[in-house]
Amino acid sequence: MFKNYLKVALRNLMRHKGYSAINIAGLAIGMACCIAISLLVYRDLSFDSFHQKGDRIYRLNTEMSLPGKAPQDIALCMSPCGPAMMDEFPEVIGYTRFWKSGPEEEKFHARYKDRKITIAQSIYTDPSIFDVFSFQLSAGDAAAALEEPYSVVLTQESAQRIFGDEDPLGKVIQRNGEVDFKVTGVLKKIPTTSHIQFDMLISISTSEEATRIAWGNIYSYTYLLLEKGADVKALEGKFGEFLQKYMAKFSEYFVMYLQPLKEIHLHSSNIEYDLNWKKTDVTYVYIFSSIAVLILLIACINFMNLSTARSANRAKEVGMRKVVGAGRSQLIGQFLCESVFLAFCSVVLAVALLELSLPSLNDLFENAFDFNDFNSWLLPLALVGVALLTGVLAGSYPAFFLSAFKPVVVLKGTVSSGGRGSALRRVLVVGQFAVSIILIICTIFVGRQLSYMQNKNLGFNKDQVISVSLINASGRKFIEPLKNEWLQNPSVTGGTASRFRLGNALGLEAVFFEGHNPDELATAAMMAVDYDYISFYGLELVAGRDFSQEFVTDYNPDNSGAYIINEALQEKLGWDSALGKKFGTNPDNLGTVIGVMKDFHFNSLHHKIEPLFFCIRPDRLSTLSVKIKPENMDATLGSLRKTWAAHVPNQLFEYSFLDEDFARLYKNEKLVARIIAAFSLLAVFVSCLGLFGLISFSAEQRTKEIGIRKVLGASVSNIVLLLSREFLILLGIAIVIACPVAWYFMDRWLQNFAYRIELGPETFILGGIIALAITVLTVSFQAVKAATANPVEALRYE
Repeated sequence: MFKNYLKVALRNLMRHKGYSAINIAGLAIGMACCIAISLLVYRDLSFDSFHQKGDRIYRLNTEMSLPGKAPQDIALCMSPCGPAMMDEFPEVIGYTRFWKSGPEEEKFHARYKDRKITIAQSIYTDPSIFDVFSFQLSAGDAAAALEEPYSVVLTQESAQRIFGDEDPLGKVIQRNGEVDFKVTGVLKKIPTTSHIQFDMLISISTSEEATRIAWGNIYSYTYLLLEKGADVKALEGKFGEFLQKYMAKFSEYFVMYLQPLKEIHLHSSNIEYDLNWKKTDVTYVYIFSSIAVLILLIACINFMNLSTARSANRAKEVGMRKVVGAGRSQLIGQFLCESVFLAFCSVVLAVALLELSLPSLNDLFENAFDFNDFNSWLLPLALVGVALLTGVLAGSYPAFFLSAFKPVVVLKGTVSSGGRGSALRRVLVVGQFAVSIILIICTIFVGRQLSYMQNKNLGFNKDQVISVSLINASGRKFIEPLKNEWLQNPSVTGGTASRFRLGNALGLEAVFFEGHNPDELATAAMMAVDYDYISFYGLELVAGRDFSQEFVTDYNPDNSGAYIINEALQEKLGWDSALGKKFGTNPDNLGTVIGVMKDFHFNSLHHKIEPLFFCIRPDRLSTLSVKIKPENMDATLGSLRKTWAAHVPNQLFEYSFLDEDFARLYKNEKLVARIIAAFSLLAVFVSCLGLFGLISFSAEQRTKEIGIRKVLGASVSNIVLLLSREFLILLGIAIVIACPVAWYFMDRWLQNFAYRIELGPETFILGGIIALAITVLTVSFQAVKAATANPVEALRYE
């Protein structure tokens, strides 16, 4: 029986090549999209699942509720928390901490013999890391690798870059040509599905700053390993008393809670200062999954529409089969078998398409796709499952619809594809149009929001500014000589120095001020700057003056110098006018506010402008920024590099353009926008394939009618309108349905941004116009072809 089903399926496939090609192509593209998005979703869902004790590992996060500031969730906690909790709570059987001093300092400028290599991500950690996590060493003793100060564990990639084919164990590398570090281990490749990514581990005992007992200073990433069966909620309930014990009156500003390891990647969108910025939001998993389902659904709708439209052509076949004894179940089996057969043909084509396009997809989407992310047995099983599901879903209604024909009726030749089948086709076409329009509108909104973020006036000039950081303290003494020498270059139009680059998360400092209640904690973002920083970036002062070396009181080593604050901080402190007010970071030596600057976006537009203050701290400057002319840029950079090498020979000249740094803040949104745009385009293309098939079939069925109308004087435009009118009406209904749905989803998505575009009507109108244009082009091509055919040939054909 199955052999007969297959034979009939092949005959129908070959008899109607055009419609079969449309069905297979539509299903193949839909499946390829579904598989590709499944790779993305599977990868996100499997983050951190390789850790053997992963179900018992929790990150200790902190919610800060500081006076005058909205509660803020951060991925950090106080460094002593890990050891203290292990001592006090029997549920905690292990902990490990990660610490990095800043976005620039985590770069490790390694020197070995005559090689100088920059290791991008170095991080301090406890020796217990290998007890808590399942990171594996390919060389070295995990139990002792990070016990001693100045010991490091390299990843295989970093070891290869530094030592080549040499055995790295026991070798010594220098940091910035000054401090020796001993290589005590080499890590196996870290899975890409780990939210903890690094190029080098440094023993935490190396840094006094990382290990000092400092309750209240929140700068450590702490992970706790709990005993089996531990009650997490009960443990969290003890944290309030724990903080009260160690922090007394200031404990009220902090709430600590546990976040499961496997939820960090997808459920940390509202958590700041994360260890790794390659996190995503679970919302995007839902969005991508929905797009995958919708594209596959569109492909299935195409199949169902064409099958039911062509039902009259197979009515006699159904009638004859029933007359000779075929039951309805056998007919249903026949049509489902044909559908599943087409689905398996499509899945083979889909895999071929995906394999061919994978390099291009990874170039476009930053290596987001990889068949190897699936378990070896899971991918074939998933492909078979997709084929069966698609075949049954796409073929179910046609199978039940066709098998219901009555032999007496169909053999008389009175069955048409109208009636129930026609009504269902209209519903399905409306649904197909609506999905396509929703995706088009959402794509436009995502692109507009991204453009808004990239082009919004941030309140300072970031064009043609390059920044380079001096890592070690001894290197920072060259900031002034370097800046002065660079400024002598005619292609350099300005220079300044600061603690961090703009766009980085600035450190929070406790602040004290005139009228401050000592029982309350106040904080603000702090930036140590050079005297010419404000003029260099074109920041606007709304009151007071800029820093000046003519005023010796602007800098004082005891922190009692001058301060310039932003409008947000002035408002937070409740001052109508801040000029002359006492303010500072040392309650015993307050400085004076000499200026108020207009608020500017020193961070991404995901966040509202936070309170910020500038101060003169020459000993804390580490980032040098210069503005260069766009002409002869390579020659200018070569000159800067040469000067750098003369002053800082132990550190590579590594620079970045500030506008590119800010663009990278929206890297995740860019990737999401590209993915949504690409798959929306494919969804529209699949819809057009189905629409083309339907209009082709409609023209074929009405060949005689068209010929008669032309003989009686109907123009080409009349015929085109006749064939297109129904589809245009259905498109209008779909637009009415799609617009409120798209508005709902975009309104929710835009809530993730502190600064966002308005949901104006123009985007919905544009989406409708695009959908109309695509529909008209698709329909008119076949309609015009039918309308311009020779009526004699049409009547002879009938």
